[in-house]
Amino acid sequence: DHVMANILLGKGDTAQAIIAYKQAIDCNPSYARPYLAMAEVYKKQNEKGLAINHYLAAIRTFAEYEAYEDMGAYAAEALELDSTNIELEKFLQYYYVQKEDHRMVVAIGLDIDDHCMAQNNPKEGYANQVFMGMSLYKLGDYENALSLLRAASEDETTFSEYGYLIFCYASASYRKMGDDKMADFCLEKAMEADKEN
Repeated sequence: DHVMANILLGKGDTAQAIIAYKQAIDCNPSYARPYLAMAEVYKKQNEKGLAINHYLAAIRTFAEYEAYEDMGAYAAEALELDSTNIELEKFLQYYYVQKEDHRMVVAIGLDIDDHCMAQNNPKEGYANQVFMGMSLYKLGDYENALSLLRAASEDETTFSEYGYLIFCYASASYRKMGDDKMADFCLEKAMEADKEN
C-alpha cells in the first residue's frame, strides 16, 4: 500500500495516494514512513494541523523504537510549521538529551517553559525541567539544577515518573556544593524511590 501510494503521488493523484497511505497505516500502524509521507502531502497543501499530527504519529513511533536521529530530525522539521508546539519541542529536547548536548537541552527547555506560560499549560513543563536540571548539573550550574529539580518534584505525575533521577541529581548537586548532609539525604530518597519502582 505504501509503495502504491508513492506511485499514485508521483502521478499527481493526491486523493488516491492519501487513501493508499491510510491503508498502509491500517495494515501496520507502527511503521512511520506512511505518516511522514502524509505529513509531506498535507504540508504541500498548507494543512499545517494535519501535517503536524502525522509528523507526531511518526515521531512517537521513532521514539518507541529508540530511533532518536529520526525523531530529532523530524521534530525539528515539524517545528518549522509551528514553533510553539510543546509536544514536538519535548521530542526535540529528548533528542538532545540522548546526544548529551546539554546547552541545547536547556535552551529548548526554556522555550518549552515560555510556551507553557503563553498557552496557560503549566502541566506540560515539568518533565522538561527534570532534563534541564540534569543538564545544568552536567554544565556545573548546581544551584539552578537544584532549583529546577525541586520545581519538577512538586508535580505528582512527574515525581512518580522521575523521582529516582530527581533525587540522584539533587544528591550529586549537593555533593558538588559541599553539603554532604543533604547529599546523603537525597541519596537515601533516591534508593527509596528506586525500590518503589
